[in-house]
Amino acid sequence: MAFTKLSIEAAGADATRGSFPPSETDIWTIFRALRDARSVFGLRPGHIQTLQAMLSFLKPGHGETVFASNNSLCQRVGGIDERTLRRHINRFVELGFIKRNDSSNRKRYRVRSSGGECISYGLSLTPCSNVRASL
Repeated sequence: MAFTKLSIEAAGADATRGSFPPSETDIWTIFRALRDARSVFGLRPGHIQTLQAMLSFLKPGHGETVFASNNSLCQRVGGIDERTLRRHINRFVELGFIKRNDSSNRKRYRVRSSGGECISYGLSLTPCSNVRASL
């Protein structure tokens, strides 16, 4: 999505009328910056593929929390082992790029509280925006 917007900008077209909100393109810009500087953080290509798979599960306008199961993530990465996926996720948590919001049954979902607030249980990629400051 961000690639399309950047291609439109490179072609000289007016990208302000595009359908991509700035926050949506920012996460892919951050992904590319992190991919290019992965050696600084000690990340291997498998880590980057895992992050890309997690980003692909984000729905536009639904925040930056991944609700996909580990099995779905493993399939999207290309059939890696679930243990490897957990190791990759733990590495991002250690670096502070991902925050876990675990539910009591360890499932990933979104609910509304009695006060109308939205509570999300899953892998929050919101801390990933802090990467831009460190790069």
